[in-house]
Amino acid sequence: MAAVPETAPYAGEHTDVVPHLTFGQDAPKPTLSHAAETVAAQLPIGAAVDMVRLIAGTPGLSPWRTVCEFPLGAHAAAEEQRGRAGRTR
Repeated sequence: MAAVPETAPYAGEHTDVVPHLTFGQDAPKPTLSHAAETVAAQLPIGAAVDMVRLIAGTPGLSPWRTVCEFPLGAHAAAEEQRGRAGRTR
């Protein structure tokens, strides 16, 4: 957000945006309860994330596809360096 303040999530309406994963949004309550118990048993997840991928699609209408990838941390710095090197040649 600091890098591109003009594109604040949710048009800046919310000041505290917590990265999260939504799953089973439209599933029946018993299915969601079972999923919550299953996932909770595996938390916290220890992982290093170097890329976030935005995917979009509509079940039954259009297939899921990668819209954009966002490199993070050292991966982002390496991507930026590659971009600069390509512009200076």
